[in-house]
Amino acid sequence: RRQSRPWARRAVALAAAATVGVLGTVIAIRPWTDDAPVVQAGSTALLDPVAGGPANVNGQATVIQTPTGPELRITTAGLPLQTGFYQVWVFDGKTRMQAVGVLGKDRTATLPLPETLDLRTFNVVDISLEPYDGDQTHSATSVLRGTLTS
Repeated sequence: RRQSRPWARRAVALAAAATVGVLGTVIAIRPWTDDAPVVQAGSTALLDPVAGGPANVNGQATVIQTPTGPELRITTAGLPLQTGFYQVWVFDGKTRMQAVGVLGKDRTATLPLPETLDLRTFNVVDISLEPYDGDQTHSATSVLRGTLTS
């Protein structure tokens, strides 16, 4: 008859406990996943100068899907410093417009979009120069505009 070795049972128990601990930690931290936001490119619009506005300006608008919802990323080049601010709008190309945010000092912006906003209807991106007058409507001074394509 073989003699039982208490240290062997303890070693097996410790090894099993260590294995369970390591597996639990690996499953908890999931090193095989990337916690960076998943960004999927969507529609884009090249923003061109509007007649009567400043010359040699351009930009791009891109709709991206993030884990927190859709965003509109705007980059521009050549917009002059002005009294007032640059407002970003989406509209139906006719009469219905929705303000979505303001360009920063660097003339760029990342603006959250309402998930219920239908970009098939509101597919034109417009950037206007707005005075500090408290009026929430479009000033009628558009400087850049482009149509989103999917």
